[in-house]
Amino acid sequence: MSENTHPRGLRALFVSAAVTTALALAAVVSWDDRPVATFAFGEDRVELAPFDEVAMFDAMTLRIDMPFSGYVYVVSFDYERGAVCYYPTDFLGTDHLGANDRMNFFAAGQHELPGTWDTKAQSWYVPDSRETLSLCVVVSKRALIDLEETLVLTRQIGNRAFRNRAMGMYMPRAGRAKVIGKKSMPHDVLRAAMNQEDSIRAGAMVPCRNHPGVFVKVLNIRISSPRPGVTPPNNPFSTQLNQLTKKKLKEPKPPKKGR
Repeated sequence: MSENTHPRGLRALFVSAAVTTALALAAVVSWDDRPVATFAFGEDRVELAPFDEVAMFDAMTLRIDMPFSGYVYVVSFDYERGAVCYYPTDFLGTDHLGANDRMNFFAAGQHELPGTWDTKAQSWYVPDSRETLSLCVVVSKRALIDLEETLVLTRQIGNRAFRNRAMGMYMPRAGRAKVIGKKSMPHDVLRAAMNQEDSIRAGAMVPCRNHPGVFVKVLNIRISSPRPGVTPPNNPFSTQLNQLTKKKLKEPKPPKKGR
């Protein structure tokens, strides 16, 4: 019996080692096949770790490294503003038009959002929210039409309304009464991204569960006071909207009716 024990044990050891090696190689391959989404903040384009702090009104851009051609979506969420679509939106001026005149289609390679407009580099900015801000990036190998139809009913970020092209927040074209996503992310892909533990960690984007060909990444950041001398972007629409939002939040909630 003892003569057969060692060979079997060695075979089991070799099989185990082979499986471990195969899994490690598969992990390397899958990691290389994943898009990478990197936000940068301020004039120095600082990259932040999850739950780092960033100053209100700092400039904000996103670099996407695409190992394949696909579609990009950028949506934020906080409990003051709800869900806000940053990309793509009807209100954003851009020089980039991908396949079929779609601004959110990108070929394989490195790209920066929000990109340029009339060759001038554009940037978003950190909002004046006191809540943790979740920045969600979705990259898909196919157009997510149902997600796009959902996002047109959320608040939008754009720069087309004013001559100085300041970025601001817009109501959807359907009107204020049709706004969705006030209390949570309004789509399964976005909710999955927010709830996957691996999606909020540092590193490459991760496959979205139950959505083949879709990759997600969420960066949660804490917002601090503006830097000295930094004022809100000169956008009267956003200023008025923020004032109305804060006024609404301060209003006492009506008592619940008895059953």
